[in-house]
Amino acid sequence: MLKTITRLQGESVVVELPSHNGIKLDPDQEYIVVYTQDGTIILVPANEDPFLEMGLAKVTTRKTSI
Repeated sequence: MLKTITRLQGESVVVELPSHNGIKLDPDQEYIVVYTQDGTIILVPANEDPFLEMGLAKVTTRKTSI
């Protein structure tokens, strides 16, 4: 189990995430932060277009007149 500690940096609280088994986070990666009621914090990579990364095609619609 990995542990870390929070620290204050200016007006923000910073959490350093240690690497584990060669897994490292990329610097300057944007994440969506989810706080749950039980105190869990979830970080989800914020992709510009998550559907492209999943290999799903974009669907376009066209307005036609009848």
